[in-house]
Amino acid sequence: MDILDNFAYANLTYKELFNLFVIFGGSGAGLSLVIAIFFASKDKHISFVGKASLPFVFFNINEILIFGIPIFMNFSLLIPFVLVPVINCILSLFFYLTMI
Repeated sequence: MDILDNFAYANLTYKELFNLFVIFGGSGAGLSLVIAIFFASKDKHISFVGKASLPFVFFNINEILIFGIPIFMNFSLLIPFVLVPVINCILSLFFYLTMI
């Protein structure tokens, strides 16, 4: 049975692992940012940008989020934008290597 368990991971390259588990929702894991906007945002402009960008984030298009909020000029949003993919990478590699 060990052979069958390892067969599912045999063709998973690093690029596929990165695309599937690290940057889902586009650069900076924009899908997690949109979800956080829906739960925590009190600003009407940010909520509107989050609602408008939701269909595009599913297809990894984040320009509406990056320039609409704007992430690149807001330090408090830039840190999670950089750290969420790093945390996703660490977690996915941990689970991949331990085969959980």
